[in-house]
Amino acid sequence: MIIIKNLCKSFNGTAAVKDVSLTVETNEVIAIVGPSGGGKSTFLRCLNHMEEPDSGTIEIDGELVIKNNISRARKNMGMVFQHFNLFPHMTVIENIIYAPMKVLGMNKMDALRRAKNLLDKVHMQKHEKAYPANLSGGQKQRVAIVRALAMRPKIMLFDEPTSSLDPEMVKEVLEVIKSLAHTGITIFIVTHLMSFAEEIADRVVFFANGKIVEVAPPKKFFHNPKTMRAKEFLDKVS
Repeated sequence: MIIIKNLCKSFNGTAAVKDVSLTVETNEVIAIVGPSGGGKSTFLRCLNHMEEPDSGTIEIDGELVIKNNISRARKNMGMVFQHFNLFPHMTVIENIIYAPMKVLGMNKMDALRRAKNLLDKVHMQKHEKAYPANLSGGQKQRVAIVRALAMRPKIMLFDEPTSSLDPEMVKEVLEVIKSLAHTGITIFIVTHLMSFAEEIADRVVFFANGKIVEVAPPKKFFHNPKTMRAKEFLDKVS
């Protein structure tokens, strides 16, 4: 279980996340939607302290995430960004085994075995010796997801994972993300794809102006939102 209480984050005096509280169950899929600049990505980055919150608390499995234990907390979190962030000088397989060996102390044989198994699941096993520059955007993003999964995370954070992809590459990445839902991993996904959010999420969290405006099951949120702000947003994106 993840318990977030009164989380706040500002940049140069401008509040990006304002007094956000949310409780998320293990294995739950949370879709985070809302207008650009609403605080969605900042909230996600605060969860693993890529952005250090100004105030508020994050508790994971009964333990507060603080400066003294942030490295341990991050070991249990995988994050996938918009722009892949693969190491360009490493092959696909080297990108995947680096962190398990360096951070988890896994021996190379075990790390390779796990990496190859994960690559097989996302149909990328033929590309293990390729460099990122030789991959398509969809292939790079699948490798980025595998790299995160190789750390055996309890929590996966996806920040607009398809926003920089060509339309024909989006589907293959979404299929990989869908395959992770309800497999024991708690998932947060910031997305602008409303149909995907409705399909995959257990709950939708609607952000606007740095605040959580509405939280609801996807059918209720998309077909009968409670707040006028959510209705205005859905009218514009539908």
